[in-house]
Amino acid sequence: MVRDALMNHAVALPPQSRHLFVGLRLLTEQKNIYPGKCIHSHLLKIGILPTCAPFSIGLLNLYVKCHLISDAHRLFDEMPLKHEAVPWNILINGYSQLGLSRHSFSALQLFKEMLQSSILPESHTFAGVFSASAVLEDAVMAQQAHAFVVKLCDYCDVFVYSSMLNVYCKFGSLGEGRKVFDEMSERNSITWSTLISGYASQRLGSEAFDVFRAMIFQGQEVVNEFVLTSVLSAFTSPDYLIMGNQIHSLAIKNGCSQIASVGNAVITMYAKCGSLKDAVCVFELSPDKNEITWSAMITGHAQMGAGEKAQALFKEMHSFAMKPSKFTLVGVLNACSDSEEIAVGRQVHAYLVKLGFEFQMYIMTALIYMYAKCGFIVDAQRGFDTLDEADLVLWTSMIGGYVQNGDNESAFGLYYRMQRQGIPPNELTLASVLKACSSLSALEQGKQMHAHVVKNGFTLEVPIGSALSTMYAKCGSLNDCHSVFRRMPARDVVSWNAMISGLSHHGRGTEALDLFEEMLLEGVKPDYVTFVNILSACSHMGLVDRGREYFQLMSQKFCIPPRLEHYACMVDILGRAGKLQEANEFIESATIDHGLCLWRILLSACRNHRNYELGAYAGEKLMELGSKESSAYVLLSSIYSALGRLDDVTRVRRMMSSRGVNKDPGCSWIELKNQVHVFVAGELLHPEMKGIREELSRFSTVMKDDELYQPKYDPYCTRARSGDAEYPPAGNQWQSAAAAIGLEEAAIRSIAVRRYRRAEGLIEAAECAVCLSEFEEEERLRLLPKCGHAFHVPCIDAWLKSHSNCPLCRAAVVAASPPVDSDPCELREVIVVVEEEEQEVPKSPNRNAEEENGARRMRRSVSLGDVRVSKGDFGDDLGRNRCRSSRGLNFA
Repeated sequence: MVRDALMNHAVALPPQSRHLFVGLRLLTEQKNIYPGKCIHSHLLKIGILPTCAPFSIGLLNLYVKCHLISDAHRLFDEMPLKHEAVPWNILINGYSQLGLSRHSFSALQLFKEMLQSSILPESHTFAGVFSASAVLEDAVMAQQAHAFVVKLCDYCDVFVYSSMLNVYCKFGSLGEGRKVFDEMSERNSITWSTLISGYASQRLGSEAFDVFRAMIFQGQEVVNEFVLTSVLSAFTSPDYLIMGNQIHSLAIKNGCSQIASVGNAVITMYAKCGSLKDAVCVFELSPDKNEITWSAMITGHAQMGAGEKAQALFKEMHSFAMKPSKFTLVGVLNACSDSEEIAVGRQVHAYLVKLGFEFQMYIMTALIYMYAKCGFIVDAQRGFDTLDEADLVLWTSMIGGYVQNGDNESAFGLYYRMQRQGIPPNELTLASVLKACSSLSALEQGKQMHAHVVKNGFTLEVPIGSALSTMYAKCGSLNDCHSVFRRMPARDVVSWNAMISGLSHHGRGTEALDLFEEMLLEGVKPDYVTFVNILSACSHMGLVDRGREYFQLMSQKFCIPPRLEHYACMVDILGRAGKLQEANEFIESATIDHGLCLWRILLSACRNHRNYELGAYAGEKLMELGSKESSAYVLLSSIYSALGRLDDVTRVRRMMSSRGVNKDPGCSWIELKNQVHVFVAGELLHPEMKGIREELSRFSTVMKDDELYQPKYDPYCTRARSGDAEYPPAGNQWQSAAAAIGLEEAAIRSIAVRRYRRAEGLIEAAECAVCLSEFEEEERLRLLPKCGHAFHVPCIDAWLKSHSNCPLCRAAVVAASPPVDSDPCELREVIVVVEEEEQEVPKSPNRNAEEENGARRMRRSVSLGDVRVSKGDFGDDLGRNRCRSSRGLNFA
């Protein structure tokens, strides 16, 4: 377009100047700036410039082609007459082609000045405007420019349409982009590859493959390297491996497989699809390995967890005197992260500093991730603090590093600091913070993060949906977990694992196994984590045979090699079932290096089932392997004590001391009114410790006065010091101290309120165990979710403000978990109806009349939620847990 305009202007030049103009055009094609500047000086000297428009436009085009945008803009400002669109188009497109934000902003400013000067833009003006809008991510400007195109331009060539399509694909507006594509009367390979790349950027591999197949069927364009690299970039998971093989075959058939860009795309595709063997084969057959080829191979190994091989490839690349790019260095740093090779990572850090890559944001993000992944969170924080302006990816990496190293409080603090600086989070940021909530079992903070998800306009797509379901599952809110899980538009294997794990760990093993079968029916392939959760469910339910079946199914049908976690679950299944000898044989026959893990599980099982001989054998195995866990020494010492082998007790204690093994103090905590109260064994630092210990002592007195209280003594547990009045005889006084703090008001209100209704005049009403007064008709009661005991609402509310357990059975008060298929918003009022005992309650006159008339009274029952219990069970339960003391409970 520019060339044609220049030739039209050249016709008006005198013959002696026309040759000079042709020379200027040749210099522009060659991008030869020095002779061009000489011509510029000559034209200024003889007075042709700046009044001669053809030479001004020609020189403007030369400076733009040579990327001397400042000189071009200075020449543009010196032009006296700018009534045509051609110089505006040249400068706008020149700025947009540089690809930087400040240049793109200048391009849009020029476009606005052009409109203010009453110069109508042409179709080629909008090519630069669309490119600049894409760089600045200015969707509003792109839509306005699109409206200008529709209104002003009767015809736009394929280049303008491709720019318009590219900007919609960059914004993720594939629906609008597809409309533009369908309206095009003419398409070329760039147009097709742009749409395919748009689908690839949104991880829509099947849609990208459908567009590619439509291009093949229409036969209008030859499949070149640009189209092949675009469609290959869309295949990023093992599900697309067959499609990737087909595209690779087509590239070989068309003779494009030897092109470097295609070969690199094929290597990357095979690596992302999990076929490293094919990636290595393509790499070795590549005749011309450049830096991108090596980078693709190193990154592929790093992504597949082959960190040592990636490091070896990097050393081999260095031996060929190839200078790595920043992408190569990031791949090596990720390989060091996965293999936790901090020494190699530090060497790579020193090497990239030598190359001058240290302060590039892309490199700094990988460095921070590497140090955090290897456990050097202080180094990661130091690198983060050196940057004046950290981008969102860097904030996310730092937050994820804190979460991975268990410093969840710092992760929360960094997230709130990020919020104060006005940096909006992305999906990965919120997923990391939700993981911190999961680790702390902080349900309230998790709900706040859920509100942040909604506030920031995110949907329940992966990874946010998976992180939310995992958080609710680990916090015990299975109903919320189920609600998030069912509302996810697409559920990946992580989402299924979160739901199955939540059901398994909260005693709903049958539902967990049913959900696993549903997962298989929906065609979701399980991974190794899925089978860890399934085997855990079998362990909790005592399903030994079914656990064996799933263990074999994992390797035989799904080709998942058993890991240490699966062996641990199998030993736990056998240990819980009392099959200790079989568990021992299973450990002896294990084909993996299990270290200390399996013997530790067997030792604990032997303790529970009082198999002292086998427990001693397992404990000695742990001693031989050099265990550093204090629990193993304590358990083995207790077992030898139970066997009467006092010399071995002394030997184990000395071994524990000589190896420097120390027992970490126990710790319990409770959150109350936005404050976390922490209690550490052996410490008396809590400001209210005196009152708490007095309350614990009162607990002990009440428990001893109750004739139903029968403590169970375990020879493995350390007893409280006898005769010490300050210490209560409870087994775990520090957990009890946390229980003595109480519940938050919101937690108390979350316990369901029921109405009590008694059969008319049939029996004496049940009573509240706190105030020892009877329940009245239609009176509101709170039914504790874990133990099922009922109390007056004011009575139990007052109790729970200073306690977190049931006044009768001392069971911890936890939030109820309704069935996962129930509606969380549905409020149900449950009527508690108590039937009479016919042997103890005299018959009323009305009842005698009914019996004389032959009427049959239906047997009444008590309904607690979805479970119906007969009168006998309910009455026995109330009678069994009724407070035996005549005095009321003190709430002080």
